[in-house]
Amino acid sequence: MLTIESATNPIYACQEGTCIALQVKFAEFSEVMPFGATPHDTMPYGVELYERALAGEFGPIAPYQAPEVIGQ
Repeated sequence: MLTIESATNPIYACQEGTCIALQVKFAEFSEVMPFGATPHDTMPYGVELYERALAGEFGPIAPYQAPEVIGQ
């Protein structure tokens, strides 16, 4: 299991609000990495990150922004 050191920049990664994208620093890695946290993640740290983000621990969650469609 991974150990969460910190998380920043929460943003809803889907319109339904069931995934929150974060920049997470895990103790087991030297670099911050992107992570998509969901309430039904198979790993406990994914659920923990989602719940802590919802509670506002990592700051306000930015609203979902649909990707821009290019070339149509």
